[in-house]
This record gives sequence, C-alpha cells and structure tokens, in this order.
Amino acid sequence: MAIVGFFAFSYLKKLHDMKKLSPVVVPPIDIFLDEIRAFGGDALIDGGKIEEFVFGISMIFRNYLSLQFGFDAAEMTTYEIEKKLRRIFTKSMLDRHFDMIIESLNLWDLSKFAEFTPSRDVLHDYLSKTVTLAKDISGDMSDVAPRV
Repeated sequence: MAIVGFFAFSYLKKLHDMKKLSPVVVPPIDIFLDEIRAFGGDALIDGGKIEEFVFGISMIFRNYLSLQFGFDAAEMTTYEIEKKLRRIFTKSMLDRHFDMIIESLNLWDLSKFAEFTPSRDVLHDYLSKTVTLAKDISGDMSDVAPRV
C-alpha cells in the first residue's frame, strides 16, 4: 500500500510541477480591455488631448488585432490590414465586423494625420464602439479561418 501511495504522490507532484511550468496564455480580449482601462481614453477626450487619444486607441486596437489574428497590425497600413482581414475572415465575420474595423481605422488615420478633428461626442462614441467591437470579435473567433 505504501508503494501505491508513493507512486500516486509522485504522479500528482509531477502534474503540479508541470502546471507551474506551463505558460499562462492571456486571451487577446483581456489584454485589450486592460490596455483600454489603463489608457483613460474618456479623460483624454474630455481634456482635449485628441491627438494622444487617437494615436493611443489606434495602437491599442491594432495590438488587439495583432494578438487576435497573428499578424503585426501595428506595422501595417489600414489598406494592408483590410487586405489581410479579407483573406482570413469568413463571410460571416466580414459581414459582422469588417466595415466597423475599417471605418474605425480610417477615422483614426484621418484624425492622426490632422485632416480633420472629430467632435468629442464622435470620439466617445467610437471609443465605446471599439470596445464593443473587440468583444464581439472575440466572441466570434470560431468563424475565422485557421492561421496558416
């Protein structure tokens, strides 16, 4: 009986040690939401720091796309992201999310490059829509073609 107990203990200890060594994978949506909370977008908008807000939200969302879909959206133009998403999204993902992703990226691009400054109401609206969009995309990941 002691031998069985010893092997059971050894086996359980080995499992416990393996769990310690396994890296913890944080879902991209959790990273995105943490970055959004730390970013303080509403305060930036209300404080008139529009350039800082637009650059920050664009980078946070591009980082989310990078983590979620396995490509470096931070180093890509909106057009390149558009082409990439068209290749990896299923029809249902294209129908549900594609237009809003591109619309948001285009708004931020226009704002970043000082072609126009959206109103505070528009920026607050897009901040809220971006959070909702990321959550919706995260919930629909079964509709994305596997990474190659």
